[in-house]
Amino acid sequence: MKEKTNNAKTKRRVLHDHVKIKSTFYPAFLVDPRLPVGEVSWRDNIMPELLWLALLVESCGFKAARDCAYNLALALNDLCGKEEQANWLLTSNYVKLPPARLKAVARRLAGTKPLYGLKKALVPLIRLYPSCPFRSLYEADEIAALTEAEAIEQMAPVMAECLYRCNKLPMLAQAIYHDVSVASGSLSLYKGMPFHNTELLVDAPDSAEAQEVGGYIRCTASMIEQMQKQFSLTWPQTFWTESGKIGQCRPQEVEALYPGSFSQFYHLYLVECFGRYNDRYSQLWELIILNYPLEIYKPVRREILLGLLCRMYRLVVQQVSFPVNWTEDFGQIYVRMVAESYIYYSWLSKNGTPEDFAKFYEHGLGQQKLVMEHLGNYFQEHGIKEDECGNIGADFLKNHKMPVFVPVNVGNPLGKNLRELAEECGCAEIYALLYGPCSSAVHGMYDTLDKHYLRTCVNPFHGGHRIPYFWYKSPVSDFGIANCLSLVDWAMADALKCAGRGKDIPEEMPGEVFLQELNDETAFEKFKQNPTFADAAASAEDFVRRRNEENAQSAQGRTT
Repeated sequence: MKEKTNNAKTKRRVLHDHVKIKSTFYPAFLVDPRLPVGEVSWRDNIMPELLWLALLVESCGFKAARDCAYNLALALNDLCGKEEQANWLLTSNYVKLPPARLKAVARRLAGTKPLYGLKKALVPLIRLYPSCPFRSLYEADEIAALTEAEAIEQMAPVMAECLYRCNKLPMLAQAIYHDVSVASGSLSLYKGMPFHNTELLVDAPDSAEAQEVGGYIRCTASMIEQMQKQFSLTWPQTFWTESGKIGQCRPQEVEALYPGSFSQFYHLYLVECFGRYNDRYSQLWELIILNYPLEIYKPVRREILLGLLCRMYRLVVQQVSFPVNWTEDFGQIYVRMVAESYIYYSWLSKNGTPEDFAKFYEHGLGQQKLVMEHLGNYFQEHGIKEDECGNIGADFLKNHKMPVFVPVNVGNPLGKNLRELAEECGCAEIYALLYGPCSSAVHGMYDTLDKHYLRTCVNPFHGGHRIPYFWYKSPVSDFGIANCLSLVDWAMADALKCAGRGKDIPEEMPGEVFLQELNDETAFEKFKQNPTFADAAASAEDFVRRRNEENAQSAQGRTT
């Protein structure tokens, strides 16, 4: 991240077009009572209802599938009284239909092309889903003729394509739903509304007119979810329950650079680069410690600022010196911690009064007192005497103040939240672009779980759900190390100025140089030519290989 700049002319209020209700910002159309808008779930609720139509299209083609569905709907309407008629394009309505009624339809259509096409297309669905209501169309031997493996092979591609609503096959299934619903009387069009030619989705799917037709029929199919609520249609729940029993979960494989992908040569090169980084910063630290204003009478200001500086530096050392900490998730956690300390450092350095430093100091003491109180209560509740466990935390407090004089502030240390502090000390961009976005990684919110700890299951019958990805680390990203190195460089440069050693600030700070060296391919290739490093890398690779073999043998033994 580049050094922050503020441009008031281009700045606008974030989420300016949203409506704030308490602590949540809503898109305006979601809270406008004149717009009864709601979300629909294609994957969960609509797709299971129309999947049989997609299987028909895949087996017979669009026009033949539409004719088949239309003939089935007409035959059912003829057999059922007006009170029993339903939209026969939805699988849920067949659940409510007595099996004898469907058998009667099969007898009426016996020997016809529509029935033959229907049974041929749906047999994989019947074979894999025991509760499928179309089962009554088949004899037992017709279902048994198709093995489970054959049914999975036939149906898996259809399932995979239908998980995404705008793919060609599910679009054609929705088109059949629209056409047959209108033709059979299940759906009425407003007067003057043109009838859309859904055959364009087959003949010219990329045309502008086809795109317009596609948008219209998707809107029509979206009404299915409301019908499910109105008529208590339950097939989707049954469908997904039985889908979960088909095959095992398989995590999606993602090609990326992982910590284990680094060569032993690069690990050795990193050690060399880090050694130079450490040497450069050790020299700057010495200048700061020797020249920073010494405040013996009231040392808390100096202690807090240099303590924050030391924390940032130690965090970045811990991160950059171990490639396992370069992953996207850990990188964000480190950035969040460094950015927080940087904002406190910047605000206190520029705006902090003696009273502010006293507040920051007492807030820290109050946290220790709070811990001490909680532990004391816990021990007392569990019958542990004070002399058996000691007064935990009291010694720390007594080195600063008598505990009885320490207040406990459970709010913000300086009476303002971190965003306000960031705005006041020129760190608004750091808060908005680094600290805020990394919040999810620190607190483990769903977006972080989805990005870093879950992977899509590629078994198409499992609906694209997410499964835990615990057996390896996240991909490597330079987001964490690049931003942490920059923040520490900026803070150290400021500390050198405060120490009166501004002339000693390097033109390129150590963090910037270190990052350049890590990405310098020419320097790395030259490093690899050194025979000493080549021997060390070979030994390390041999060690890793032998260890992996031992682990594999051990795992095999446990399995046996």
